[in-house]
Amino acid sequence: GNCCGLDLEVRVNSFSKHPVQKFSTASIAPADQFEAFRLRIGAMFEMDGSTAPKSFDAAIESVHFGSMLVSRMRTQHFVYKRCRRRIASDFIDHFMIRIDLERRPEDGARVNQLLVIDLSQISEPNQTPHHNVSVVLPRRSFGASADRLAMLHQRPQSHPGALFLADHLLSLMSHGPGLERQVTRPISNITPSLVIN
Repeated sequence: GNCCGLDLEVRVNSFSKHPVQKFSTASIAPADQFEAFRLRIGAMFEMDGSTAPKSFDAAIESVHFGSMLVSRMRTQHFVYKRCRRRIASDFIDHFMIRIDLERRPEDGARVNQLLVIDLSQISEPNQTPHHNVSVVLPRRSFGASADRLAMLHQRPQSHPGALFLADHLLSLMSHGPGLERQVTRPISNITPSLVIN
């Protein structure tokens, strides 16, 4: 794999399940929680800790489906950005599709909006909601449609097509880890088509 593990493709028995990688600040001293969280997601974003609470309660669950990374995040509000210097140094050529939720998925989450983040473009300082599910896909997954998707960078979407995609990604995060790889492989293959349509 490459790109800080974002483009990792694990070749294993097709009948095996997808392991869930988990991170939580619960066992970390309160004064160190924000910094631990910053280190966890620092491969993609710069974080502003000036407004972060002294104790930072956060948890992330992530699952790799081939070259697609799906994650569920519970966190306190924080401000993130991607500046020109970061883009020039890390060469992350991926898209993040983030679904912002009103509450936890297990509590019957309602989708607020879907946000496209082109990691090869500057991201102005923005705030992450308490609950979200995201998918990270390499630009090459979208072929000739990548430039069209890039035009939606940081523009919130809430039209019916975006909500349909959001439901698909929420379902993938909820049920995908328990499915055999031979089942999730075709699901992963069609996901880019759902994003651009």
